Amino acid sequence: MKYDTVLKELFQATSSRLVQMLIGENLQVVEQLNIEFAEVATRRADLVMRLSNGRIYHLELQSIDDEEMVLRMLEYYWLIFKQYGQIPLQQVIYVGNKVFNGTTSISHPNLQFSYQLIDIRSFPADFLLASDSLADNLLAILCYSNNTRSTIVQVLEKISLLPRHDREDALTKLFILAGLRNFETLILQELNSMSTSFDIRDNSFLSGIFEQGHQEGINTGLQQGLQQGEATILQKLLERKFGTLPQSVVDKIKSADASTLETWAINIFDINSLDEFLAL
Repeated sequence: MKYDTVLKELFQATSSRLVQMLIGENLQVVEQLNIEFAEVATRRADLVMRLSNGRIYHLELQSIDDEEMVLRMLEYYWLIFKQYGQIPLQQVIYVGNKVFNGTTSISHPNLQFSYQLIDIRSFPADFLLASDSLADNLLAILCYSNNTRSTIVQVLEKISLLPRHDREDALTKLFILAGLRNFETLILQELNSMSTSFDIRDNSFLSGIFEQGHQEGINTGLQQGLQQGEATILQKLLERKFGTLPQSVVDKIKSADASTLETWAINIFDINSLDEFLAL
């Protein structure tokens, strides 16, 4: 999955408040351990750490509802025990948008097994925004928030203070994570309003996305051009979610005013069909 690399890198930050919440305030990560197990087929766990009490901690990051997750966790349980000689503490943190319906336990006559599943939305975004760790700040957009736009603005403000190279890297990671919540449009809107702090055209990852939807608005600075750009982005997000759009939907988007486009951009997170979009 395209999110895996970014998520693993962010969770490997040993100063992360989120990792501290997962393992408990009385424990510390003291060592990142080898996470590749050579068997008949190579198995690579997401994160395996040694804690300050000597226990092995295993964390998997999951973005989709996978009914076989419990079997993979059982396999890792055995591989970790075999390699380190102790029973691991196992958790899965779910970062997906849909409800996770997979089972977290196995109950057989000769086998009882379970792992702990935690939805990242059970953590408050404000807590991670207050962290000094950029990894926490970026992950905040996946957590619970009463005001998504405010959360995004605060993350962008933190990114704007970084040196240029770090700023571009953080923006790319943020936009990739935004795909887990369909927040791309909101981020692009806020980046446009913060144009004095960010020049998206300096970021090779974002520039193509931004120019594709906002080129007329950016080039001319006219409100009409900006609306057309926002309409293009909304259309592309709907196409990404539902496939080719009927002409009636395309016409509805093109004829909408700026206020309506913004309302749709927010509601796109919740709709599950084009019929629901047409009913907005």
